[in-house]
Order: sequence, then C-alpha cells, then structure tokens
Amino acid sequence: MKISSSPSLPALGGLPSYDTPSNSAFASLRACLESLLSSEATNHEEARIEFYDQLSPFYHLLYKDWEAGMVWQAEHLRDIIRAQWGEQVQSVLDVSCGIGTQSLGLARLGFQVTASDLSPHAIARAKKEAQVRNLTVSFSVCDMREAYRTRPFEQ
Repeated sequence: MKISSSPSLPALGGLPSYDTPSNSAFASLRACLESLLSSEATNHEEARIEFYDQLSPFYHLLYKDWEAGMVWQAEHLRDIIRAQWGEQVQSVLDVSCGIGTQSLGLARLGFQVTASDLSPHAIARAKKEAQVRNLTVSFSVCDMREAYRTRPFEQ
C-alpha cells in the first residue's frame, strides 16, 4: 500500500476517531514529518513546538489501542508510585504530558494530576480528552525545563 503526502494537516477540531486509522490520517502524519524533517528552521525551539503541535492530532496512532495503552500505562505507573513512595501519594506532576496519555489514566485512577507540555495544541487536545472522559486534570503550556520552578511539588 502506497501512502502519498497530503499538502495540509487537518485542524484539531473535534476528537479524532480511534478506529483503524485511514490512509488519509497516515498521509497527513507522513506529510507532517516530512515537512519538519526538511525544514530549515533556524529557531530550534519554535521547530520543536511546531513538530509537537502538528503531531498532536495523530499521537494516538502510535498505539494499536490508545485507550488500552492509557489504562496499561496508568496501572503500571500507579504500581511504581506506590512501591517507591507509598499509598499516601495522591498528587502527580507530569511535565511532558503531550495529549495526556499518562495524565488521563492516572486521573482515572484517582490521582490529582498537574500536567504541562511545550505544545499548545497537545494541551488543547489533552483538555478535550479529559472533558470527554469527565476527568479533572490541571493542564498548562510550559517548558519542562522551567515547569513549577517557583513552587515545590510534592515528592
């Protein structure tokens, strides 16, 4: 099967379907990656943000089943948190949350999650995903190198 490039990426709009991805979704993802790889951007920070902004509508395609992956990752992270820090830990900080894969899963398990990402589009998608699932997560746009520097977080 040959996948051709698409000249433009779809807008974030509504939530994407989690069924088997269409050829057009893969074509759009391929076009996004090709565009960024061929970019002669001089500002690497802007290029990095642009990459993740363009990836956010397609990120779930990295998983065969994003919903199942969310559950699996959250359960394993919960087990690590409990083993390392005990049952008393209820707050989690995710400083590179993307579209919320781990943040949403941990919130579903009852954790209080504060999450940030460099990409405004990824955060917008994460907020929509949380809303659809009726989950509360405090999302914000922030560079992980600067995240919460002024406020210590539970350890």
